[in-house]
Amino acid sequence: ENRYVFALKTQQLFTAIEDLFKQIAKVFENQIDDLSAYHKALLKRMNVEVVGVRPAVISDESFVFLDRLRAFRHFIRHAYDYELDVDELKLLQRKIHNKFSDVLNDINNFQRFLEKVVEGYHQAQN
Repeated sequence: ENRYVFALKTQQLFTAIEDLFKQIAKVFENQIDDLSAYHKALLKRMNVEVVGVRPAVISDESFVFLDRLRAFRHFIRHAYDYELDVDELKLLQRKIHNKFSDVLNDINNFQRFLEKVVEGYHQAQN
């Protein structure tokens, strides 16, 4: 049924974004200490500038949106016998449609930061 496909694809979307954030955290900073709240802590970390190291990866608005997707993924992974509410899924679908471009803009801005870092490194080598 379509709502289960949507739920699966939505959790896969969030997992892909989280995997990107894990790579950023691995390169730019230490591991997250509190593993019980790892997923939320990782999102919070991406929403914060690490002074002298990297800018915030995501804006406050993207954080709120992605935290909603994180909560949805958690729900989907743990609600085995729960009937998915069509209205809730439509609301989430609208949020994805309206907010995902903000996340992509944030990621593109971070990519530009990385390109400047690489460019600066290459200039320093010459």
